[in-house]
Amino acid sequence: GESLKTWRYGADASADPGALAGRLVADVEWLKRSAPGAALGCVQDAGPELRALPEALTRAFPGEQVTRLVDFHHLLEYLAEVVRTCEPAGDPHHMLDWYRSELSYRNDAIDRIFRNLRRRATRLQREQAAARTAMAKALRYIRKRRPLMRYAAASERGLPIGSGATEST
Repeated sequence: GESLKTWRYGADASADPGALAGRLVADVEWLKRSAPGAALGCVQDAGPELRALPEALTRAFPGEQVTRLVDFHHLLEYLAEVVRTCEPAGDPHHMLDWYRSELSYRNDAIDRIFRNLRRRATRLQREQAAARTAMAKALRYIRKRRPLMRYAAASERGLPIGSGATEST
């Protein structure tokens, strides 16, 4: 779970994502030879062009579990907007903290959160436009990516759940 070294990769926006993924996979292959038992994970935001890396990792390591995740903090941004628009001012029930804790420690948390948000969405009134918009965006984001939001299992394997180190570069 602790970073030992950072390698930076870059490419123009118009570059082939597969070529960049190939460069990354070559380095991961080298790392795996150095530490054969190391867990293998891929944390990204949800851009469709980013599928190239996890697909390349899965091809390069056919019998190995490649844990794929959507960045934890991206999900929390959607949930924070739901809290801001749907909860009483100041979040007196600490819903954002509850979301964060549940997602960190329970693999089924995203399923329960999704069901709860769907149920709450049906009770929002038409004049609650900001809340309805935030809820719809969060539900759409989760619906498309729910299998990639099993953060507790990744943490148990010593894998990071956020892409902050990548994004900060």
